[in-house]
Amino acid sequence: GTGPFEFRPSSALPPITEAVRIDGLSQAGADCDTWPATLLIDINGQSAGADADGFTFEGGGGSTLRGLVVRGFGGDGLRVGGAGGNTFACNYVGTDAAGTTARANRDDGFDISSSGNQIGGASPSARNLIAGNVEDGIDVDGFDVGGVQGNRIQGNYIGVAADGVSPLGNGDDGVECQFGGDDTLIGGDGQGEGNVIAHSGDHGIQTEVANRITILGNAIYANGELGIDLDNDGVTPNDNDLFSARQNFPEIDAATTFLNTGRTVVTGTLESRADTTFRVELFASDEPDPSGFGEGERFLGAVTVTTDGSGDASFQLSVDGLPAGALVTATATNADGETSEFGRNKPVATVNNVASEPEAGARLTVAVVPNPSAAHATITVVVGAGPAAGLTVYDALGRTVYEVRRLGPGRHAVDVPALPDGVYVVRVAAGADATTARLTVAR
Repeated sequence: GTGPFEFRPSSALPPITEAVRIDGLSQAGADCDTWPATLLIDINGQSAGADADGFTFEGGGGSTLRGLVVRGFGGDGLRVGGAGGNTFACNYVGTDAAGTTARANRDDGFDISSSGNQIGGASPSARNLIAGNVEDGIDVDGFDVGGVQGNRIQGNYIGVAADGVSPLGNGDDGVECQFGGDDTLIGGDGQGEGNVIAHSGDHGIQTEVANRITILGNAIYANGELGIDLDNDGVTPNDNDLFSARQNFPEIDAATTFLNTGRTVVTGTLESRADTTFRVELFASDEPDPSGFGEGERFLGAVTVTTDGSGDASFQLSVDGLPAGALVTATATNADGETSEFGRNKPVATVNNVASEPEAGARLTVAVVPNPSAAHATITVVVGAGPAAGLTVYDALGRTVYEVRRLGPGRHAVDVPALPDGVYVVRVAAGADATTARLTVAR
């Protein structure tokens, strides 16, 4: 026949104690190069015993397991101990061979108690489908072995069906790192490295007594509790202990879609360690978490910021236009690899703004985009032949808040730094010639 071919062991599988390669793609017709994958070797554990795990890795590491369906076991689908350094790619763990229906392992999909394992990867051909399990999708737990480090979870579908959209959640957390499950990378900053982590009965990602959990570029949404919960204690407020092990989250000041450009400008601030560089990631969702913090269904992009001597940094990111009412949130990751929880959501506002371009042939012309601005603005100035011009921005009381003393003949784009909310006058003057424009800052 053409498969899938079901194998139903009548007792627990023997542990794997040395490096092996178990490759379901050796079966003719199996394919992971297109997604959903075609998997033809189906390991059904429903007759293996009430507490039997599926594949158990002990002793020597460096094994590879790919191209299998692992489902229906009374314990974990895959229990990964021993020396670590194993690779798991293109497996369906907790579903049927079509990846559309839960066929639960009664505990976790993956239970990781070793270091240096790779679960998934940047290519769709490496993606694992981890869904429908009774407990966690993936549990990284160092309790019994004195801690584990360096596990990488990338490019997987966790809690959705093989189409990447339909709900097929795990019963507890999507990913849990606990009791020494340190230095775990969930996602990444490269193309395809982010995971989908959705529809979990509890949290999307939960940590407890685990450090340096790096969470980058994932789509995390529709989970029963927080998208990211550090220390399993609900929303962790930002604090003034800037050397705390828990990274503060960014605050979004404004998210504004300017209808004339079709772009959304997101501005915000981060308060953290002084003179330190951070990666700030921004996300959008259509539905809010009930807490008001996250989740992050769509990754929008990232900016790198460096705090000043007081520990403050501002950021701005322009993205393709988001609809009014969409929710924007952010995370921050420090150089130690510690990622924050999601910050407070900010609804997107729209501004029907049409900015005039400088008039051709005029001696001095000025235009401001965006206007109104959420904080930052660019002033375009055209200076004709003749003396250089000066640009001055005045607040409502006539005080100078920003100036450029010399703009020679030609076209200039002047980036004005963040200003407080209010109405400002932009004046450009060269000799006896002068022109003005109004700038509104509204968050």
